[in-house]
Amino acid sequence: MSLTGREEKFCQEYVKKLDKTKAAIAAGYSKKTARQIGYQNFTKVHITDRIREIQEELREKSGITEHAILTELAALAFWDIGDFIKEGNTIQDLTKMTKPKRKPVIGMKVTERFLEDGTRQITTELKMADKRGALVDLGRHLGVFEKDNEQQSIKISIKRK
Repeated sequence: MSLTGREEKFCQEYVKKLDKTKAAIAAGYSKKTARQIGYQNFTKVHITDRIREIQEELREKSGITEHAILTELAALAFWDIGDFIKEGNTIQDLTKMTKPKRKPVIGMKVTERFLEDGTRQITTELKMADKRGALVDLGRHLGVFEKDNEQQSIKISIKRK
């Protein structure tokens, strides 16, 4: 089944925004009905197929693979603070660490101050990636939580005579 112009625009906008309502508005649907239209569009196989097709085109153009994303998420999820601390609870020299080891460091703040006795004190703070968030993203992608969701569902069967 071919898409209407508005449906194609919805697909293109959804891939950019990842929000059904915003995609519907950008595609020209009424703001009043955009939420419903966005939901309805996702029940149409030809629209979801087109969205997957656009996403695949983007992956091919960008060279970003599922493996690359999982590798990056793993680097953010499985870091250990011991990799960044040396004797005396000082921070390792990040320039001497390999790039993969440095991946979870998302920010650094260096503060210099002079004490009353004239000595210079330098404090370095590292801002690290959110381990929990990366682990949840990995778990969702790999279906780790689906088993838990199944266990929570209640199945009732009724036999009639």
